Amino acid sequence: MVVEVRSETAPPRRVRKTKWAFHKAEWQAFAADCEQSLAELEPDLTTQVLADRFESALQRAAVRHIPRGARADPRPWALDPDLQEAIIERRAARAALRDGDTPSRERWIAAKRRAAELEKKATIAHFKDFVSTTLNRPANVGRVHKTLKKWERCCDDEPRDGQAMLKGDRLIVTDRDKAEAFVQEYARVSKQVGFRAGRSVEDSIGRLVQQVQDGWNRPKSRRADPPEGTTAQKYVLVAYDFARAYDVVDHRLLRLRLLELGLPRCMVQWTWQWLRDRQVAVEVNGVKSGERVFRAGLPQGSVLSPLLFLLWAAPLAHSLKAIQGCTPYMYADDTATLCAGASIETARHRAQQAADTLTRWARTSKMVVSGEKTQVLVLSQWPKDAVDLSIRVAGARVEARETLNLLGVTLDRLLHFGPHCKRMRQRTRPRLQHLRRLTGRDWGLEERQLRIVANGYVRGALEHAAAAWLPAASPSHVEVLEREMREAARVITGCTRSTPTEALMAEAGLAPVTARKTTLAARFLAKARALPEEDPLRRVADATVNPRLKAVTGWRTVGLEAWHMAGVVAPIEPVLPPSVAPWEEAPPVVFDLGIGATPPSGASAETRRQAAALHLASLPQCATWAWTDGSATGGVLDGGAGGYIEWPDGESHELRAPAGKLCSSYRAEMVALRETLNYIGNHTDHEEDPIILCTDSQAALSALRSGPAEQRTQLNRAVWDALALVSDNGERQRRWGFGSA
Repeated sequence: MVVEVRSETAPPRRVRKTKWAFHKAEWQAFAADCEQSLAELEPDLTTQVLADRFESALQRAAVRHIPRGARADPRPWALDPDLQEAIIERRAARAALRDGDTPSRERWIAAKRRAAELEKKATIAHFKDFVSTTLNRPANVGRVHKTLKKWERCCDDEPRDGQAMLKGDRLIVTDRDKAEAFVQEYARVSKQVGFRAGRSVEDSIGRLVQQVQDGWNRPKSRRADPPEGTTAQKYVLVAYDFARAYDVVDHRLLRLRLLELGLPRCMVQWTWQWLRDRQVAVEVNGVKSGERVFRAGLPQGSVLSPLLFLLWAAPLAHSLKAIQGCTPYMYADDTATLCAGASIETARHRAQQAADTLTRWARTSKMVVSGEKTQVLVLSQWPKDAVDLSIRVAGARVEARETLNLLGVTLDRLLHFGPHCKRMRQRTRPRLQHLRRLTGRDWGLEERQLRIVANGYVRGALEHAAAAWLPAASPSHVEVLEREMREAARVITGCTRSTPTEALMAEAGLAPVTARKTTLAARFLAKARALPEEDPLRRVADATVNPRLKAVTGWRTVGLEAWHMAGVVAPIEPVLPPSVAPWEEAPPVVFDLGIGATPPSGASAETRRQAAALHLASLPQCATWAWTDGSATGGVLDGGAGGYIEWPDGESHELRAPAGKLCSSYRAEMVALRETLNYIGNHTDHEEDPIILCTDSQAALSALRSGPAEQRTQLNRAVWDALALVSDNGERQRRWGFGSA
């Protein structure tokens, strides 16, 4: 692996590669020139000499008679007739320029200005046309996002090239020394970091916020020495920073810890071989350093690195949990501890214990804790608790701050998230300006495209881990985000500021932030309740704490209120257990999502029915035929599933099954498939015959076609289990029927 670094002061000169303009070539003159050159050859020349002469003749003739151009396709705006005329006038004025001739110089300056103005107008006109036509296509929504992201990173905050470097006390000037310094200290494969599937920042922040709010809502202490955890709690949150955490994981120590955790030796050996003997070199301005062999570090950008780091840090998590009142929060290489106590002195003492434990573990693990970058935050309803509180981390004194940044979320003492809302506003303001650049009075993106982009580009920035913190934010801070969404709605619709808020948001098709708060909280609560009972987030979601503070509201309370209004009752369907191993052989099932020659989109129902009947007639007729269908009122309520089974001997059977009070059409279709397959699997009178299962849900078949290892819900897994049951004795075919079953 070679990392190339450029350290020149000036950017490299970019000379566009010229191309042969064959359509402008004088081919008759080219042929005559070649004939004349080859006619003068001596007859006794060797084959090599003849080949060299022939190549030389072709090259000379090509240079004379085939022109070369810098660009085969000029910029579209450069073809503007007025601009081309202005460029011709500018060139003529430049050619007529004479020293000491004032009128000719003034004509040249005027021609330059006119050409520059016309070029600017042409580029703007082309950009407007590009946005109004190309970017307005539904398939180009991703291209719009890429354009906006490019504008967002238009500022250059990278170090300047051509500067000397300091390595310790030594000044590095030559390219060779720079390359060696890079390979020793800064050589990294990627800045990307992978995370665990099914886990997110929202899970960690949500568990932390709800745990703190539950501690605050406990009754006040009436005794001098109350039992642990029975009264209102005060917290000290500490976010630690490991210097280059992934890059200093020792391979030998990692192998020992994997063995201590009981992983199979074959897996440990495979991991050892994967990490060991990786080499890197750095090239600076053509000067290549020596190769460096890595004896430590996890490849950044690999999906295995976060898992290996969590296994590497498992002893640390076990040690931190052993401290009374201490809860560790570990997400990839970000580590934080939340220490609770009936008094702030108890919480600070436990936070110091956790800091000492983490520092000792880091020292034995050959890692470095950066005390200067460690953050401390007091979470308490009493302002005086945050005064003059500090702990020592790795020899450095760390004082409590007013805010703490953890996983992209800014937390404050009262968990009202005012600083975080202001930070989100600062983040979205430039994005709104970029969105305005894509629309005008008579040009730009259409409203449909603007709505899609605003939901992803603007709302996506505001709702980072929003289910965890937005329900706890105070109404005044939520109003800060509401203003930004109303500004996005004005960009979409073109409405003035005097437009009523409700009409503005309805016209733009955007949900207010307060409505999104309820939706996100209900969804997050359902996700937490679907986790296994031993999961920490599930325990927080199932906890019951009587509210004591009216101003403290979390996602669990808001989610339960939303459930009550929507008629949702427990239990929630559990998440899918560990997936099937990908190397296990799938049942012999054939998925067919086509019906042969597809009728045109405007074809009549009779034409489509004939096409479907023709395709079904081509399938084996001596088989068990099953037809399934599912539906829900409005696609969300009172789902029902049904099936019709026809056996090879002519007998038939009908099935009906409820799919759930809150149910999508997709889920109803999957329930119909499951019930039909289970019924067929329980009746083995025709197990030697193939099974043809027809459904009108192409989405269901597309999800099932990926195989049992790729299913993400228990319902989909149940369908595959039923498929495996009925596929034991031969090949089974599943077909997609055109129209309703």
